[in-house]
Amino acid sequence: QKTVRVEIGLFSFKAVQIKANYKKIKNYDVVKISSKHTVAPREKHIIEPLFDKMQQAKSSWLRTDFVWSIIERKKGEYNFSVYDNIVDKLAQRNISVLGIITAGGIKGMGAEKNPEEWCAYIRATVTHFKGRVDYWEIINEHDHPFHPVTADENKGRGYGKLLKMAYQAVKEANPD
Repeated sequence: QKTVRVEIGLFSFKAVQIKANYKKIKNYDVVKISSKHTVAPREKHIIEPLFDKMQQAKSSWLRTDFVWSIIERKKGEYNFSVYDNIVDKLAQRNISVLGIITAGGIKGMGAEKNPEEWCAYIRATVTHFKGRVDYWEIINEHDHPFHPVTADENKGRGYGKLLKMAYQAVKEANPD
């Protein structure tokens, strides 16, 4: 049985070209879907064909950001419609989601500066997707030199503090 890993150009909400290039790397078949121009992820003409290609490739997981500043555009008001569309379309194709909790909120807010608001976003997101997204990653590339968490002199300690808070918030929203 082959393991298929799919790398998808949804980062920064770039549209994907639905022409997959297959390349053998070690034990994986990698499907690279390249970015061409910027669109919102809710664009059906991009998302649906992409997810169809994933289904054809027998992909069973998609790893994607659940961007704080998209979910909470106004302080305390959560709108999950962009991600409801993505999660629902994937579920129709029996593709599971690994959600990535991001650290950057609406202008001027960030996990390290606003931990209470960040934890509220995490609880709201995990609660909303309970039963549809059950696995969460906390902050992609937390060790990137431009990430605010690594700006302090202790580097990993800042991320460690956020990770503890995030773990607590996730477990409060979904103990399973």
